[in-house]
Amino acid sequence: MLRTLFLFLLLFMTAISCGGYWLYKYRLTAPLPLYEDVRYTVPSNSTLRQVAIELMDEGLLDYPTALAWVSLARFQKKAHRIKAGEYLIEEGTTPQQLLDIMIAGKTIQHTLTIPEGWNFRQMMAAVRKHPELVQTLGDIDNAAIMAKLGWKKRHPEGRFYPDTYHFPTGTTDVKFLQRAYKIMETELKAAWEKRSDDLPLKTPYEALILASIIEKETGAAEERPLI
Repeated sequence: MLRTLFLFLLLFMTAISCGGYWLYKYRLTAPLPLYEDVRYTVPSNSTLRQVAIELMDEGLLDYPTALAWVSLARFQKKAHRIKAGEYLIEEGTTPQQLLDIMIAGKTIQHTLTIPEGWNFRQMMAAVRKHPELVQTLGDIDNAAIMAKLGWKKRHPEGRFYPDTYHFPTGTTDVKFLQRAYKIMETELKAAWEKRSDDLPLKTPYEALILASIIEKETGAAEERPLI
């Protein structure tokens, strides 16, 4: 009798466990209730629990799914690793995929290209009109801009590395320009260290100015060594 009761209880608990596990997996692997792609922003210093509550408020998670979502992150010891930023949640995304995306910090990235040959005025015009850069500098002159960036009394021409930049939502114009400036400083330093001993130039900036002149004097790459 006791043996039969024990077996019955064992089978009952196994069935409950299997059912709970299936429900748990279903909640995490069923697509979110989306009919189109949506953007969602995780504020800075948000906890996973706060994000789960906001997702419930937005109608993206119901309570059982949110509970399973938070439980999964805690079980994996990743609840504290969620990254702030703006995310694109595509139609068909599952709660588990959404958690992976937020832990990896795969935020929406915007782009801005600084072409070679642009002067400072052209670059600033592009920065000021970019819709995804937070504008903080306002209508100030070049000297004031350089002071805001932390390089007071430095001439701005040629100081910013030409490239295509990717940046997340919320990036300020100052942060963007500082990044381009620092990359140019790194590249210029590396080039200066490899210079020829007989090069008649005293500073890396002189080399930069010379390179800019060469760039403007010819459009043909094969003519640049001659110039």
